[in-house]
Amino acid sequence: MLKVGIYVDSLNIMMNGGYGIRYDVLYRYAELQGPVLRANAYLCEDRDRKKDDSEYRSKITLYHKRLRQCGFKVLVVPIQKYLGENNETLLKANVDMDLALDVIQQGKALERILLLSGDGDFARLVEMVQNYGCRVEVLAFQSVSTRLAAAADVYTNGYLVPGLLPTPSPDIQRGVLVRYNSEKGFGFLRCFQFAASGLTPQEIFFHVSEVDNQEALVSERFTPIFEFKTAEGEEGKPRAVELRCISQDSNL
Repeated sequence: MLKVGIYVDSLNIMMNGGYGIRYDVLYRYAELQGPVLRANAYLCEDRDRKKDDSEYRSKITLYHKRLRQCGFKVLVVPIQKYLGENNETLLKANVDMDLALDVIQQGKALERILLLSGDGDFARLVEMVQNYGCRVEVLAFQSVSTRLAAAADVYTNGYLVPGLLPTPSPDIQRGVLVRYNSEKGFGFLRCFQFAASGLTPQEIFFHVSEVDNQEALVSERFTPIFEFKTAEGEEGKPRAVELRCISQDSNL
């Protein structure tokens, strides 16, 4: 089993489709490959607001506590404030340096790194720790740098990890388009389930009449990801119904 490290660029993930990510599921997903030696979540906070706003302070304290309960070390970078050209207050917070230094230093003791970010600035970092012998998996949701995804040994869209993001209802699944026959009007989605050996894939049939955005099926630049429900199809096999396109990924 590989020795695993998890590094989460939390603000990047939250701002690009991953708001509400479940860190307990993320930890479980990483453990499929081996024991987790490091699990770091890099967050930003407004320390002036934390000092003066009791509700904000309470929420952020509880959030950090929940992350620690999921097995993560919480590393906080303060938000910096400065005046713009028109005297407006601008906010800036950057965890890139902290995350990169930790990966460089700790990566020598790891065999697999799971990096959660879509930031292309991390592509060179990925290549550096690969030179240690580490396998690097990038997991993100939207606005993912093509350069970063290409640098990784494995790129995974987080929408496809079961339970990593809440769904509108328990009977909704997520899957990625793998085949579509436009002449006959049907295709197949690939979705995943947790198993002891890792994520196991399953292909599910759908008919074009069940798709909300049919143009997404024929895009040459992006691969669509759908939320859907299942119903009984021919010979008792499941089929996907009520397909709703939630994202399109150029890296899949």
